[in-house]
Amino acid sequence: MKKLILGILLLCIYSTNYAQNIDVRFKRDSVNCEIGSVCYVTQIKPNGTMPINLGGQNYRIFYNSSLAKTTSVVSLLPSQYGALSLVQDLKDVDASSVEGPLSFEATLGFLNYAIDLSDVQNGGVEIAMDEWYPTTRICFNVEPEVFENPELCLEAVWGRDGVTDLYATAFMEVSRWVMPKRTAATLIINHIDLNASSGDEACFTETCGNFSNAEIYIDDVLISENNGSVNVQLCLNEATTDDVTVTVKTTNGTAQADLDYVAIPETTYTIPAGQTCVPINIEILDDDVYEGDESFNVELSNPSANAEIVKAIAIVTIDDNESIPQISIEDKTVNEDDGSISMTVSLSGKIAVPVTFNVNTIDGTAKSDDDYIAIVDQSYTIPAEALSANITLNIIDDDYAEANETFSVEISNVSSGVTIEKGTGIVTIVDNDVRPSLSINDPIVMEQVGIAYVVVTLSSASNQNTEFKVNTADGTAVEGVDYVGIDDETFTIPAGQTFINIPVAIIDDNIVEPAKTFEIIVSNASAHIEIDKGVSVITILDDDESCAAKAPVLRKN
Repeated sequence: MKKLILGILLLCIYSTNYAQNIDVRFKRDSVNCEIGSVCYVTQIKPNGTMPINLGGQNYRIFYNSSLAKTTSVVSLLPSQYGALSLVQDLKDVDASSVEGPLSFEATLGFLNYAIDLSDVQNGGVEIAMDEWYPTTRICFNVEPEVFENPELCLEAVWGRDGVTDLYATAFMEVSRWVMPKRTAATLIINHIDLNASSGDEACFTETCGNFSNAEIYIDDVLISENNGSVNVQLCLNEATTDDVTVTVKTTNGTAQADLDYVAIPETTYTIPAGQTCVPINIEILDDDVYEGDESFNVELSNPSANAEIVKAIAIVTIDDNESIPQISIEDKTVNEDDGSISMTVSLSGKIAVPVTFNVNTIDGTAKSDDDYIAIVDQSYTIPAEALSANITLNIIDDDYAEANETFSVEISNVSSGVTIEKGTGIVTIVDNDVRPSLSINDPIVMEQVGIAYVVVTLSSASNQNTEFKVNTADGTAVEGVDYVGIDDETFTIPAGQTFINIPVAIIDDNIVEPAKTFEIIVSNASAHIEIDKGVSVITILDDDESCAAKAPVLRKN
């Protein structure tokens, strides 16, 4: 039989002339097969002529550190007497050079601790005659072989000459309250071996089963959102002769219960004997919102005694079946006197998070502060699962006739991975003023005038320059003989003015001739005006005198 030996160092101080017999033992308190833990309660019992008032103790416990590790020491005395202090925790102390009766010198470990008297005025804890009284609780983590052998006892040898004196002084100190502010110590302590015959519960009467339990695991899964459901496989590494049970539940990750999947509360699943896997069916909820891939967890706990969990969490990833939305801004036409315009920025599909973007306006033929109020790097938001947001722009109305004008509205810095499909919207402002009309006069000039001026007139002033082309065309007057021609020359009526004069050079000759004419033709005028009369006829009057000769008169004499 393998033996894990626990020893206790007992120190006795005798300061009175009367002795008190004390028995000491360990009593097994709990066994936890799942985590490999065994706990014992240290008990004492007075065997003398009267009860004792316990004031304090000092223990030293020996153990085989290859089979057990101490995990906790807790006082069980009332709080005013239960101040426990860990004096020294020595584990894996190599005592192989000591030749003693213990079989585990090479892996010797021991724990030294004390419970100090803390109320010498009011007395210790009274312990009745012939009753076992618990003082401390000590827990160990033990190796699997301890659980696998039902015959294995944890056997302690209490401090005795020739047994523990090779390792340390083998005594346990027990303080006894005698009167206020005075304690004494016991003598003659009966160290009881820790075995079944002495009443200790050191031996296991039942086994935890095969400590090399079947291993429970659960695999990660990727599933499409529109699949409807997913089967997560709950498996064992090998089939067992008995059913295996385990608690299963789902927990949220980025995927949320009742929105993306139907939750499973804590539910017991059974893998039948001889079988290695069972499915856990979970309903997947499909929606029309782009969310990206999301995940939730399937968690295992509370396995049956014949199995252990080696992979407790499976991650279920839901592959979103919606594509990431694209963002677009519309074009818009507005009348100059409408005052404002609302432009829609839209998404091609829903998304689970808000989408933010910035807006800037850019001049075209329409100018900020003259035709509209600019927007500079202003932030807008399309709420989560919404499809659009509106941008409001203010339009400026003036009293100038002008051609239809345009400016741009651009979106940028779009959040949430949304891509831009159409990032620029064109706003066209339709002018509400009557367009000025252009006309040209028909001057009559004398041949010797040198320069003739043709007046080009607008019916009303414009807020922008008015440009047009001018050409001359022969009539009875001939270019280069009677006038200097104009060939496709550009003229401008400045903004705010209503007319200009176009100079035309007239050529004077000394030939008596009738009046002659040629044309001034206006074309390609600016778009914000209309041509009412675009052809001028210039008449040149001759300035030469006629000198006709008189025939001689013949007279008969």
